[in-house]
Amino acid sequence: MFTFLREKGCPFRLMNGVSLLELLVVISLLGILALIVFPAAGMGKDYYLLETTARSLAVNMRLAQSHAFTTNQATFLVFYRFSNRYYVELSGKKEWIYIPEEIYICAINFPKAGGWETLRFNSLGTPNRGGHIGLENRRGDKLYVIITPVTGRVRISKNPP
Repeated sequence: MFTFLREKGCPFRLMNGVSLLELLVVISLLGILALIVFPAAGMGKDYYLLETTARSLAVNMRLAQSHAFTTNQATFLVFYRFSNRYYVELSGKKEWIYIPEEIYICAINFPKAGGWETLRFNSLGTPNRGGHIGLENRRGDKLYVIITPVTGRVRISKNPP
């Protein structure tokens, strides 16, 4: 790399073939690379948590739909937007699910029942209506968990419906 220093008999040689200048150049390049890579890795963590939360919600919707169909009983997902939680009611038993603090519900358009937005599946597994729930992280990234009206298909999208 710095052969002109070697030819002149550079006094800063640390070991055979590597000078102090070469070592400093490599260390500074690694430092610059670390400054670029590590902040990008931090962004991935926030988005990963958002995606994991959206997938968990989609799985709970599918579970409630499947349970309604197999047991021939209505099931519910009731959302408490401002306390960042919801419960899934299967066969009369409620299971509370807490959304991580870093994620919050930014949009929801299911009809209210008892004052709370509720997704209800009838005994055939059909939802009371289609709709979506928007989840947002601290960085402003958003994901939408969308359910179609008649078929009850659940999907996740970056774009609002």
